[in-house]
This record gives sequence, structure tokens and C-alpha cells, in this order.
Amino acid sequence: MSHVDAAFVERLSKLARISLKKDEIHRLEENLEKILKHIDQLQQVDTKGVEPCFSVQQDLICPFFEDESQPPMTRTELMQNTQDSISGFIRVPTVIKGA
Repeated sequence: MSHVDAAFVERLSKLARISLKKDEIHRLEENLEKILKHIDQLQQVDTKGVEPCFSVQQDLICPFFEDESQPPMTRTELMQNTQDSISGFIRVPTVIKGA
């Protein structure tokens, strides 16, 4: 099992380009240690004869629906569905500040 120490957490934070305070480093050190212990515990489970699965609901059948063509909305119908508009355009919240 790997041991997580403050130097390891600081190296990870540098690689991830995140800044951490001293108390955050200590907390992450403890949490990562717990995660690694849990992974070690999982690796001890005997999985011989167990087929790999990609979902817990392997027998679930997803229904497929045929695509149905419908006429497009008119501009008037579309604008009635908007919360905010200006000069015939839909107004949306700013995503990039300063733009």
C-alpha cells in the first residue's frame, strides 16, 4: 500500500495546478489515505469466475423509438417559449464575463 504524506499531496496539487492551504493539505492527506486503504481492501476480494460487467443492470433493455419528422416551429412560436428576448433574439445569461 502506498503512503500518502503532505509532500505527495503538495506534488499532486502542483500537477493539478491548484493551490491548497495547510489545513486542506492535511485533510486531503487523510482522505487519500482512506481511499487507498479502501482500494487495497477491494483488491483482496476473490473475483475468480466472476464475469466482468459494464453495468449493474445488464438485463435492462433500452427501448428504441423511431425518429418522427415534425414541422419546425415558427419564429413567433419559438419566441413565445423564451423567458427574455431583445429585438427578436433570445437573451441568455452571460457565460464569459467581460465579453
